[in-house]
Amino acid sequence: MLFISFFILGYTISQSNKLEPIDDNEIEIEGIYSQHEQIIITRNSDFEEQGWPGNGSLMNPYIIEGLNISYSYYRQTYFAIFIKHTTVHFQIRNCLIMLQYLTLRRNAIGFENVSYGSTMNCFVINYEYGGLLRDSHNCSMINNTILSTGSYGKNVGFRIETSANCTLMNNNVVNGGHGYSISTSSNCKLVGNAASEIRYEAVYLGASNCCILKNNNFGETGIEIQGYAEANWLHELINNTLKENPIGYFKELTDTVIDGSGFGQIILVKCEDVIVRNYKSAYSVFGVGLGFCTHCTIENCYSSHNIGPGFKIQYSTDCTIRNCIATGSFNGYELKYCSNCNLMNNTAMYNTVGCSFYNTNNCTISNNVASSNERGFFSDHMNASKLFKNTIIDNENNGILLYASIYCIISNNTIMNNQDIGLFLYWGCANNEIYYNRFANNVECNAYDAGESNRWDDGISCGNYWHDYNGTGPYVVPTVGSPGLIDNFPQLWILPATAYDVTLILILSCIGLVIIVVMVEGFIRRRYTAEVKTVST
Repeated sequence: MLFISFFILGYTISQSNKLEPIDDNEIEIEGIYSQHEQIIITRNSDFEEQGWPGNGSLMNPYIIEGLNISYSYYRQTYFAIFIKHTTVHFQIRNCLIMLQYLTLRRNAIGFENVSYGSTMNCFVINYEYGGLLRDSHNCSMINNTILSTGSYGKNVGFRIETSANCTLMNNNVVNGGHGYSISTSSNCKLVGNAASEIRYEAVYLGASNCCILKNNNFGETGIEIQGYAEANWLHELINNTLKENPIGYFKELTDTVIDGSGFGQIILVKCEDVIVRNYKSAYSVFGVGLGFCTHCTIENCYSSHNIGPGFKIQYSTDCTIRNCIATGSFNGYELKYCSNCNLMNNTAMYNTVGCSFYNTNNCTISNNVASSNERGFFSDHMNASKLFKNTIIDNENNGILLYASIYCIISNNTIMNNQDIGLFLYWGCANNEIYYNRFANNVECNAYDAGESNRWDDGISCGNYWHDYNGTGPYVVPTVGSPGLIDNFPQLWILPATAYDVTLILILSCIGLVIIVVMVEGFIRRRYTAEVKTVST
């Protein structure tokens, strides 16, 4: 038996595993543990054969308790405790499982194809995965703490995969890449958990059904819900918080206006004719998101510094984002698997991508400003959509990059001062029409077409305005393996004068005027002198 007491920067933790921040920046772990090697159980009889007390019944489960499975060096073991193919009741409790350094592809406690297993009051340090439930049923992990002292963003506190009726309760994940992940599972519960110092999402719900999230504190990042089916988005979320603000989860609402002020994150699912306005927040997975909605609107909102998009619409029809500002996020705005949606009068600045579009049909992108992002607009399989009257300027890469996008109309946009290609039609882009746009000062080139059958004028009389057009003949758009595509009706774009230009012109005009005055004065003096000499003679 060993008495263990040591310190780790960050928090104080006693044997009760209660996590509380303190001013002296230390974690204290105290407890009496027995040193033990890795535990692997692959059948019911292994519990008895390995000498664990209990008989596997509900009232007398097998007990694995008070162990210290810790290593100060790298071990070729993927689990500290791994149990699979069991149907008896068992509990793992009050154990310390630790690696000296964060080690990838290592799991602290894992259940696979297990029923009626439980983990309680355990402490895990520096494993990529703290607790894993895979292909399991009626299992629980309660009051455990997962800590990474050197997170690289890869590790996950708790994972539930292809499981059902499992519960995570009163657990804490500190300084991890991801907090809690539930994927392809059903009827699982997250109750009373916490997550702090998480780099990505605190909770990920992916392709899962009928889960309950209640009374959780999700720290600084919030919830991500994904799935191709409507049922994957329909859960019960009650009294969860993000940065002490409530997470607004609204499902199956109709004809409602939601005041977004005061929410840390807002999610609408299967709503119709709902408006979200006045949301303002930062540092989340995303700000406001719609899933499987119809005729819903996000307006007059602000979101910044998100891991993902500031605002997003997924699997929805006839929805709109308008008059919003998104800054400092991965995507300012994201439309994904949408049809007939609108993005209008918005601003995107200092994002990785200003606006992203994935598998969208018949959408309208108009009157938006994308400036000072790494890339202005990006599309992947955008079909039959319109991009017009947008301003895409001063981005660090391409202004607009379209990939595998067809039958779109790109018209009346201003695309200038981008540090790579202004408008880049990449592989798979076909039958798009590009006309009446203004191109200037894009560093690599104003436009490049690597697609096929795209048209760079309206076919009648209107082409594009190019600041580098020489004024005669058609304008040649560079392309792959041919002389180039033709804008048959190009116009020279003479850039409007900037304040700097005006100032310079005024200065030069003043200098010119002074020179003229001096020259005139000199001429008058010379003539006067000559006349005086003539009179004297």
